[in-house]
Amino acid sequence: MRIHRIRLQDFRGVADREIHFALDGVTIVEGPNEAGKTSVAEAIDLVLGVPDSSAAQRVKAVRPVGRDVGPRVEIELSTGPYHLVLAKRWLQQRETTLRITAPRLEQLVGREAHERVEEILAETLDADLWTALRLQQGRELAQASFDTPSLARALDLASGGSSAGAREDDLLVRIHAERELYWTAGGKPRVDRVERAAAVAAAGDRVALLEQRLAEVDAQTERVGTLGRQLVDLEQQRTACRAEHEVADEAWRGAEAAQRDVERAEQVHRAASARRTLAADALARRDELVDDLAAAATELEKLIAERERTAPGLEAAAARADRAAADAAALEAELSRARGGLESARADVAALRALDELVEWRGRHERIVAAESAMAEARSVLAAHPVTEDAVEAIEQAHLRLAAAEARLQVAGARITAVVHAPVDLRVDGTSEAVFVGDERSWIVSDRRTIDVDDRVSFVVEPGDGARDLARGVDHARDELVDLCRLAGVASHAEARAQLDQRRQAQLALDAARRELDRDLGDLTPALVARRIDELEAAASAASDLDRIGAPGTSSAARAALDDAERAVRRLEASRDEHLAEERAHRAALEEARLEDRVLDARIDQARDAAARLGERLEAARAAAPDDELRAALAQATAATDDAAAEERRLAAALAALEPDGLRLRLDNARSALDRVEATISAAEDERTRLVAALEVHGDQGLASELDAARTAFEHLRREHERHEARAEAARLLADTFDARRTEARQRYVEPFRLQIERLGRIVFGADVQIELDDELRIARRVLGGTALDFDQLSVGAREQLGLLSRLACASIVSADGGAPVIFDDVLGYTDPERLRTMGTAIAAASSGCQVIILTCTPGRYAHVGDARVVSLS
Repeated sequence: MRIHRIRLQDFRGVADREIHFALDGVTIVEGPNEAGKTSVAEAIDLVLGVPDSSAAQRVKAVRPVGRDVGPRVEIELSTGPYHLVLAKRWLQQRETTLRITAPRLEQLVGREAHERVEEILAETLDADLWTALRLQQGRELAQASFDTPSLARALDLASGGSSAGAREDDLLVRIHAERELYWTAGGKPRVDRVERAAAVAAAGDRVALLEQRLAEVDAQTERVGTLGRQLVDLEQQRTACRAEHEVADEAWRGAEAAQRDVERAEQVHRAASARRTLAADALARRDELVDDLAAAATELEKLIAERERTAPGLEAAAARADRAAADAAALEAELSRARGGLESARADVAALRALDELVEWRGRHERIVAAESAMAEARSVLAAHPVTEDAVEAIEQAHLRLAAAEARLQVAGARITAVVHAPVDLRVDGTSEAVFVGDERSWIVSDRRTIDVDDRVSFVVEPGDGARDLARGVDHARDELVDLCRLAGVASHAEARAQLDQRRQAQLALDAARRELDRDLGDLTPALVARRIDELEAAASAASDLDRIGAPGTSSAARAALDDAERAVRRLEASRDEHLAEERAHRAALEEARLEDRVLDARIDQARDAAARLGERLEAARAAAPDDELRAALAQATAATDDAAAEERRLAAALAALEPDGLRLRLDNARSALDRVEATISAAEDERTRLVAALEVHGDQGLASELDAARTAFEHLRREHERHEARAEAARLLADTFDARRTEARQRYVEPFRLQIERLGRIVFGADVQIELDDELRIARRVLGGTALDFDQLSVGAREQLGLLSRLACASIVSADGGAPVIFDDVLGYTDPERLRTMGTAIAAASSGCQVIILTCTPGRYAHVGDARVVSLS
């Protein structure tokens, strides 16, 4: 079983909290005292085991103090093939809902949902294991009995054995068969017993339901009267709320009218301000135009004087640029002649280098050709031997299985041996056998055989089921081997192995040739290598003028001539660049002077045009509106704006005196109060109508007689169930008595459990720790450092640590079958800091594959548990 999440509502001191758990690994739920961590463990017990109809003290104890509400718990879990969500509320508004999403969708409520959960847990969960793996605050935590069916099955499998089989005698088989009529292998009641118990519970629920329905009729009658009195009071409230709403609405309409007056005054003020702004802008533009005309005349006079100062410098710059251009042209001609000599020297060096490179590339090409030939030969071998490593491995495994099957048949199969003492006519399965006096013949009986002797006696030998199974195993193994050889294209496993060896050698040769080819090719192809050789041969054959360099020092003489030519070109280029730079500088200075002259001419023309345009604009503007007329218009607009502002302030003050915000709030509140009262009246009327209809439909007619019949049926079912349960208990008692005699045989699978505890114990106590278990799989002694102590002689902290380790070991062993969660509530309180560190490591190591839930009010106590999900309740 795995718990996915749990939600607590109105549960003792918890108002509403949901906790999600890691399905594999450790979840640490931490919080201060009374934060609700211990309530998590109680909630799990209640939701899984207590029906919503229970009024037991343990249920009443979790009701929240000071509130008349029912505690509610919702849990999501998976157990066996089932995935479900179960929710229950007790005491008030009792309910049970169950939703199962796997292996198929189911939705149940009430008692049926509770019983379905009990049935699922009985089928999938070992109750003893579930109890053993849980430690609640304030209970004994040192030792637990792990003699549970789940752990027994897991340990039996871990030791390679089985708890049932041919070794049991016939009496024990019959005893267990009788017990299994009533109990599952996990010690849970069979479905028919669960169904019978469910029928008894359902009959009891039916009695309780009818009793509840009688009580509900009385309660509905009482509620109808209460609602009538409430409606009278509510109608009076609605009348008062309507009057208040009418007064507030009238006051608000007055405030809205005052607001509209203020808005109209604001519009008048804005229009007057706009007219004043237009008058001020017109006067400012007239003053700006007069100032611009005076500034333009001054700028024209300054530019004419500047032109007269710059004219002589332009002519001197043109003469300097012409002289620098003539010097640069002479150097360029000399540089061209030097570059011709440089190109000739480079051609000589390239021709000699091509000859050297040609030799190297020819050798490289020969190695490439040899590698390609070797690769082609290896690929040919691989194509001729297509058998693979996996195919040969499968064939050899099938061959081994055939040999093993034949060996088992030879050892376990029945054998017939015939010794010939006198001449006889012997036929086996209708086929004559040639035998002589003194011969000895043997046959393995794997199938029905008929042996005829002198046509006088016929022996029919029938093999047992075990021999037939062994013979079929031999046939199956032989067919499997033949099929695998046929698929691989070989006749036998020896031929497959020989072909695989040849294939491996060819693969090695192919890999070596491919590495040689990759080393010589690099990022080229054989075609590119051949093309490069052709290019080098053409370059070498084109070097027909090499004799002029001289031999045998041809390469050195060509290199020296190239160096001299390069130095001469670099010297002339540097000189040429200096003169070109000088020419560019003079040309740039000349162009800058010419540009400045053209810019100055353009600026003079622009200044003349600007002054003329400004004079024309000023004359036209004064003709349209004289300066005095603009100043008079500005004064008139200013006076109108001041009057509009005063009127706006007066109306705004009148609006503020009405306090419109308060009037709006009063209107909204009156409307809300009226709506609330009307909604309350509607709800009360609907409820009264519904209750009256229900009373008219149901009433209390026939409930008493129906209740009597239900009680009679319940008593009958209860007595029948008790008789059946007595027979079930007798069958279990008889089986348990016989099982007790098998304790010694069961000791063989205790070893895996002990080793698992020791594995975790070495993390905590050291490498030399040893554990001894008693008959109930409890820890009897601990051996550490050569000292053996009984469990009761250990310190409280050591006993506590071993108790936790044994539970973790049990959980990790049974996790393959799902097992159950390990729940620890405020443990390790007697453990020192160093042991807390090692215990954290042990908890983390044991939690792989199982679910561990730790509840604690001391968060630092489990800080050393690696990779744990932490849920804080603070």
